[in-house]
Amino acid sequence: MGKRTWGLWVLGWIVFSSVFAQAAAWMTMETDHFLITFEEGQEPIAQQAAYYLEMSYDQITQELGHEPSDKTRIVLGDFSDLANGFATPGYGYNEEEYLLTYGGPNAALRAGIDTWLHTLAVHELTHTIHIDMHAGATSFTRALFGRMGRPLFPLPDLTNPNGDLPVYLVEGFAAYMETINTDGGRLRSSLWEMMMRADFVNERIMTRDQSSGRYSYARYTGDAPYYLYGAYFCDYIAHNYGQDKLFDIMRDNSKGNAFFIDGVFQRVLGKSLPAVWDEFIAEAKGLYAQQMADLENQGLTSTQPLTHTGQAASSPNFSPDGKTVAYAQSGKDLAAALRLVDVESGNNRTAVIANTVHSGEGFSWSPDGQKLVYGRFDLQGSKLVNDLYAFDLKTGKELRLTVGARASGPTWSPDGQTIVFVAKTTPLQASVMAMKADGTNVRTLVEGQSEMQFSSPRFSPYGRQLAVAVQSYGGFNDIYLLNADGGDLRPITQDRAMDFAPQWSPDGQYVLFNSDRTGVHNAFAYRLSDQQLFQVTNVPFGAFSPAMSPDGRTIAFINYDVKGYDVHLMDADPQAWKPFPLQRQTLPQPPDYAAFAKDFQVRPYSPVPTLLPHFWRPVLTGPFGALIQSEDLLNQTGYLLLAGVDLNGAPVALLRITHQFADYPTQSGEAAAPSVAVDFSPASIGMSASLPLSQSLSSSQRLNLMGTVGALGVAIRRRDRLRCRGSAWEAAGARRFPADETA
Repeated sequence: MGKRTWGLWVLGWIVFSSVFAQAAAWMTMETDHFLITFEEGQEPIAQQAAYYLEMSYDQITQELGHEPSDKTRIVLGDFSDLANGFATPGYGYNEEEYLLTYGGPNAALRAGIDTWLHTLAVHELTHTIHIDMHAGATSFTRALFGRMGRPLFPLPDLTNPNGDLPVYLVEGFAAYMETINTDGGRLRSSLWEMMMRADFVNERIMTRDQSSGRYSYARYTGDAPYYLYGAYFCDYIAHNYGQDKLFDIMRDNSKGNAFFIDGVFQRVLGKSLPAVWDEFIAEAKGLYAQQMADLENQGLTSTQPLTHTGQAASSPNFSPDGKTVAYAQSGKDLAAALRLVDVESGNNRTAVIANTVHSGEGFSWSPDGQKLVYGRFDLQGSKLVNDLYAFDLKTGKELRLTVGARASGPTWSPDGQTIVFVAKTTPLQASVMAMKADGTNVRTLVEGQSEMQFSSPRFSPYGRQLAVAVQSYGGFNDIYLLNADGGDLRPITQDRAMDFAPQWSPDGQYVLFNSDRTGVHNAFAYRLSDQQLFQVTNVPFGAFSPAMSPDGRTIAFINYDVKGYDVHLMDADPQAWKPFPLQRQTLPQPPDYAAFAKDFQVRPYSPVPTLLPHFWRPVLTGPFGALIQSEDLLNQTGYLLLAGVDLNGAPVALLRITHQFADYPTQSGEAAAPSVAVDFSPASIGMSASLPLSQSLSSSQRLNLMGTVGALGVAIRRRDRLRCRGSAWEAAGARRFPADETA
């Protein structure tokens, strides 16, 4: 055996040995129905997940009348500041992945939950059980092939037929289930009601094909229509035909394939799918017309649009001289940026192009009006995290203030010396932090505890107090006050309304914020002197992030309409504000997760069980034969084994082993890890390696090395990688169903 052959075998052995070396920092907790894998040191998070998963398992399996034959594998990953979750049976075993971060303020993933892991458990477990369902002929193909997925497009999925349903029946069903099985759920979200009301009142109703995601949308949609319309469609079926009928549709479809879903509707409901959809649209038209009439009868607030670009916008902020409003904007046709709009002329220009967080966290002017401080995403090692930057409007230069701080929502103190912000300090927990304006002397003001989530801290005009939005266990989203040194944290609202984005009036008498306590997101003001709450706006769709001008005469806010979000202006007249009753509720206490999980075994993670073959798939496109494929739970090591004959009848065999040297599970669009692959065939042994040279959110440069026995080639390639988040994707048979699009 030649030296090169030996070298390739040595490299192959490195791949196998690295599997066990890389997995040492991960642990697995085994419960009655789950195998929960988590980073070492995060056992309390695994205990919380175990509680909600087991509780959700009992609920959903009883409702759907089906239990998976093996335990579902869960990965708890703290490697991104974008909230999401995924479920897939892609490699023949049921897998779910939860990102350990809450959704942003004024976003559906924040406003539609009670507790993050509870909502994720119900939503993703619905996907797992729903797609695992099988009966009749499907049970035979499942026994023969395992969960192989679709063998060849356009053939149907013969082993997971519910995964082939139109996406509005996949994601819509999961959103419906999260609503009936938790105290939250997006069907209770005023944001979803806002989007539906705007579509129907403005007669911009999505078609069934649009809601199925079959082609791109010609306009900004607010939220993915297959979630939105799909959930309301499932809710319509449940309320008008009975919830059991909705479940029967899913059971019936699991016997065959989703290519014949119209026949399923005929058998279960006695009507075609298009006919039931038309009924749903007709009922919704009447419902939202009545909602609009009721709002108009209350008297709508007169406002003037300052911007006309629509799509996604957030966090308007007056400049210290009151002449300019800065706001964050992005969308279908707009680069993510901080923009400046002149109050008098309406002239709208870009200040800095950056993937600024558009979730309502907010940003801040420096007291002299020369700089903006904000948070945006960047890659820090293998993590996608948020850091703080300052942009100098005179020089056009950007200064990075933090590195890996996972920071957001900065506010500049009135004296210009301090920046206060929120940082994610542990999984599912945030703290209020402070630092000098140059990024030094970082310190903790309020340490998060008991699942508290802070967002959007804002200094009072004289710098002695801060207002901050706080989410507490049980879905409470309230406004709190605290001293500038972090002491005396106290609520000014405490109920199940969604209260976000506090701002102070320039005289310090009021704290303004947006709230859905009327059923519609409106601007509210809290007067500190007598603890009186006032409703400031009454809009038909939604008003967010109110901010008062330095002279106290004008309020800027984000207004939602069918084209998206824009900055609007209105007069600031406290005499016209309507007093609103304020009642405080008692905060609930979280369960004792540790006591629930005390008997569950915890052991080091092993990739072997998920690397074992779980399915095989016929290959029908030449070569003809069979394919076995798998990847371990952490997306680090995988293999492909192909055996068959080519078009000439000659035997073909290939074994490909791949490995990524990554500390965290890797996702499409995340930081690329060094990787190697070894190919074994009867004729040759090959080796390839891919080494990252540089990586950003929009592109990457990699050095790709390839060699086979008898030859060695070296190539350098540049590959641009555009990010695409929150959409279902397919790769090597893996289908992931995200919890939601991140804002």
